[in-house]
Amino acid sequence: MFPLIYLLIPWIVLVAIFIIMSALSIMQMMRFGLSGADTYLSTLIFAAVSATVIVGCAIYFLAIDWNAPLDFGALIQSSIQVPL
Repeated sequence: MFPLIYLLIPWIVLVAIFIIMSALSIMQMMRFGLSGADTYLSTLIFAAVSATVIVGCAIYFLAIDWNAPLDFGALIQSSIQVPL
């Protein structure tokens, strides 16, 4: 058994990596992309969708009890029926 917070920590690290890579992508699109409204529109859509997903996950995660234990043993025992 281990608390769910152990799953939240890698998620936060991966989101941080995603944000860094997204910032680099946006910088590249703005600097080397074709100059025009399409470049700005696609960048805005990319940033808006990314922010919506991350904020939506964060709002959902606020409702979770991160100190609750996660027990795979009980899950496995309850799903496998052994005839006697």
